[in-house]
Amino acid sequence: MRHGLGLGFIIGCSNVGESSVRGILVGVEARSIVVAEQIRLRDDQGTVWTFRVDPEVATNREEPQSASHLRQHMIAGDPMIVRYRAEADGLLAVRVQDAAPPAATPASRP
Repeated sequence: MRHGLGLGFIIGCSNVGESSVRGILVGVEARSIVVAEQIRLRDDQGTVWTFRVDPEVATNREEPQSASHLRQHMIAGDPMIVRYRAEADGLLAVRVQDAAPPAATPASRP
């Protein structure tokens, strides 16, 4: 599986050692309805990123993301932002957030 560390659109984060990437979830593996173990995200350039998921993603106070909720986003094709750390054994998602869809342009008026 590709990780695209240099190819994806990476958004800087304020937390030291963390980076972010925006895209569409294409896979969610879970051990329960609540806790996701691994997710795959396809960024806007088509690179597929694979992340192990920190169990705290499901219990985040600001924006909890259970495995079932992540699957809903995957099915709907909703964009997500994954904050992650590169570790010796791969990428670890430490937070997953709903990404606002691109702003709609107002309809032209005659």
